[in-house]
Amino acid sequence: MQKIVFFLILTGATCFPAVAWSQSAPDQDDVGMSVEEFEKTVMSLPLFSEIIENWENKATPGNIAKTYKPITTIETFPPGEQIIFPKKDDLIVYQLTGLSYDNHFQRPAAERVTSKSVRITAIDAKTREVLAWNELPVRLKGNPHTSPVTPDGRYIYAAGPPLTNYEDVEVDEKLAGNEGCTSPVCMLVPQTLVKIDTLTLQPVKVILAPGRLHHGHVFRDRYMLFDSFSKDPDGVDTYLFDPETDQVVSGVRNEELGGSTYTAWTDHQNEYIYQLMEPSGYTAKPTTDGYISAHWLRQQGFTATRPYWVAQIRVSDDLQTWEVVREYPYFGNRGNWVEVSPDQKHFYVNSGGMNISQKIDMESGQAVWSTPVGDGPYGNELTADLKELWVLNKGETTGMWGHDMHIIDTQSGDRIGLINTGFTSDHVILSPNGKEMWVSSNGAGKLFVYDVKSREEIAQIHLPGYGDAHGMPFVHYYEDGKGRLVVDQNGFHGGVDAQMGKPLNYESAPPPSFVEKMVSSVRGEEKREPIRAKPLAVDNTPKVKRTRKIDGDPEHGKELFLSPTGCHTCHGQDAAGAVGPDIRQATLPMVVNAMQSFNDMIAWRGVYPELFDEKSLKDIVAYLHTLEK
Repeated sequence: MQKIVFFLILTGATCFPAVAWSQSAPDQDDVGMSVEEFEKTVMSLPLFSEIIENWENKATPGNIAKTYKPITTIETFPPGEQIIFPKKDDLIVYQLTGLSYDNHFQRPAAERVTSKSVRITAIDAKTREVLAWNELPVRLKGNPHTSPVTPDGRYIYAAGPPLTNYEDVEVDEKLAGNEGCTSPVCMLVPQTLVKIDTLTLQPVKVILAPGRLHHGHVFRDRYMLFDSFSKDPDGVDTYLFDPETDQVVSGVRNEELGGSTYTAWTDHQNEYIYQLMEPSGYTAKPTTDGYISAHWLRQQGFTATRPYWVAQIRVSDDLQTWEVVREYPYFGNRGNWVEVSPDQKHFYVNSGGMNISQKIDMESGQAVWSTPVGDGPYGNELTADLKELWVLNKGETTGMWGHDMHIIDTQSGDRIGLINTGFTSDHVILSPNGKEMWVSSNGAGKLFVYDVKSREEIAQIHLPGYGDAHGMPFVHYYEDGKGRLVVDQNGFHGGVDAQMGKPLNYESAPPPSFVEKMVSSVRGEEKREPIRAKPLAVDNTPKVKRTRKIDGDPEHGKELFLSPTGCHTCHGQDAAGAVGPDIRQATLPMVVNAMQSFNDMIAWRGVYPELFDEKSLKDIVAYLHTLEK
């Protein structure tokens, strides 16, 4: 019988260039195997089709639903001034932007990140013009990786700041990995959600969350389905949330699912939840298990890893029963996105760690095809006629340098198109009329819009502040001021479904021709400036001032930082980011993690070891903490 090698990749959560997670070598003992023994072991590995045939579910049988304690409101805000006045048949995209990805090395000076906090932007989806925007107070800054709008289009939830901004929470620094989670991105301490009004673009309240929000979208036109990077010790990893009460209805945990959760998706009927699962146990942090392992497989640290899988979960009508009815192991690792066909006969999943996209037969569990794509694929989307799958190559597990999109024939699996797009593009969404693909580029701070038929770029939407964007939810207003969500990153809602022959009928404005652009330029016509919401008259400092003792000499650190071979060569004279990310206020564990993780840092350490001894690093970190962020 023919044997093949299947490689292991571990995933966990998205890596931020701005805040490096620990990617040091995973916990795996030296097994003392000779090369000859290894070769024999490799030849004895089964075909992946055999793994599928012999798979036994890892989830606990039966109902695995969990509840969560009542969510408390931490802070409320006075009503904001309305600045969005939707009319009947308006179509608006509400886009959150964060600060997870710093200035990309190819960004023009005029398009560098200027945001200081989370921003929300309202965009006319038909004209593709920015209508209005707002920046939240700095102390509400989180790092949103999604833009979840409620079914009625009235509110949007942003991943909020850590609870340490409000309470003097005791944090286990060994678990947190960043000195009590005082960094802008806190992974393993209690987290919050900021609820924002879509007509005022102002915050309404801050509430406690079961974990740090990753992706979110509408479920059954009534609830929100949220998944988490990491959960509170007594929280749930993936859960259903009631936006009318701001309470968790029910959810599931890693423990009962038999691995580490990543992102969660649904089918067109919202009958099942499809949970991407990863093998755990490679590190002390399940949150980052998968991503770290994928990194080390690419860095030749691993030769193989255990399989990844998709858990199909049936949720009862009353939402109180969650039962895993089937698990689908898939070849490769670091799956990021699941796209289920309308007839529930197939789903598509990308392997971010092996640069492949796959079509899975849901009856047999076997791959119909497996096609090589670009660097670190992330999002995927079917066209309205279901004949093409558009796959975004983000650069997941490779440093987030991806900047193109493959188009695949869904029947044959052949690659039939390639489109260059913005750096670090991750989410791709089919418009409500089924005629456009919208792409969010984290590295460019823009949205790109493509015509499905011609595959031509028809618009670049520059987001105010150029923060990283994820999500792109479309709200259709069926009456003046009354809306319904019709598309988000998980697909169609509100009775609209372009992939099932029920598009929202409208025509977008055609892109201006070259002649029109020239005439406008000659006439000196200026584009209408978007409205900016008035800043809230609120205290912009954390409720609790947390102090850190920085053990180091900042003056010596400054000398090292600004030396001819110092950190400024990549991170800029002010450490605010250039080729490398913004590292102001970086903690010592963050710096150590980065030097163990990224090829450029590893190479730099080898050439200039005097910058990387323990005392030098402490001194540099002490200097970084003298710089305002």
